[in-house]
Order: sequence, then C-alpha cells, then structure tokens
Amino acid sequence: LFTGSKEDAGTVDNIISGATGAKETFHNLNLAGRINLPELSVLLRDAKLMVTLDSGPMHIAAAFSTPIVAIFGPTSPDKTGPRTEGLAEVLTTTGAAADCAPCFSRACARRMECMEGISAEEVEKSALRLLL
Repeated sequence: LFTGSKEDAGTVDNIISGATGAKETFHNLNLAGRINLPELSVLLRDAKLMVTLDSGPMHIAAAFSTPIVAIFGPTSPDKTGPRTEGLAEVLTTTGAAADCAPCFSRACARRMECMEGISAEEVEKSALRLLL
C-alpha cells in the first residue's frame, strides 16, 4: 500500500508501474490522496511494516510500535527519528554523498545525493530483517 498526498498520486503511480517483479508477487495499491488522517492511522496501526521518509506518518506508526524502515537524507534521525518501542531501522547515506547531510533544506542543489546514496536493495534488506 502506498500513501501520500493528492499531489503524490502521480509519483506513486510511476513507482508502481516501474516495480519489476513485484507485480507477480504483490498487489500494489495507490492510496495517495484517497484516505484521511484517521484512516491512515488505522492503516499504520495494523501494518506489518512501514517504509517511510522522515514524516508525520512515520511518527504515527512509531506511536503504534509498527516496525519502521525510515530513510533520512536532508533531515537528522537524531532530531526527528522515530521514537518507538517497536522495531526500527534508520537508513542514512555515508561517505562523500552525505558530506552535506543533514542540511535541513527543502530544495537541494546537489541532486539529493544524500537520498540517492541509499539503495533500494539496502531498504529491502532492512525491511526483510524486520519482517522475518
């Protein structure tokens, strides 16, 4: 299940359409802009896992102790990371791609290298560790 704002719906559609291999294994559903905050809260309460950026919904999932894989780039997990009694893995970029992170900027002059340095494989490994 993918969530987000109404403005995120097109991006989510692009992600789902480019998900190779996942179509045979999972049914992907785009809920971006289609559910309200109480509905999102119930979804996060009952979820087996949440993969997220630093966001308000991440903190809702943390309050329910839902397992979380949190991806941080321009923000700091030390300041705004998930505070939870549940399982959580926080992913950040290390090395040269992260020399400016956290910058706390909404507009990046460097192609979001801090986010691009976190691979899909790394996210998948973290997710599987928390699920198994």
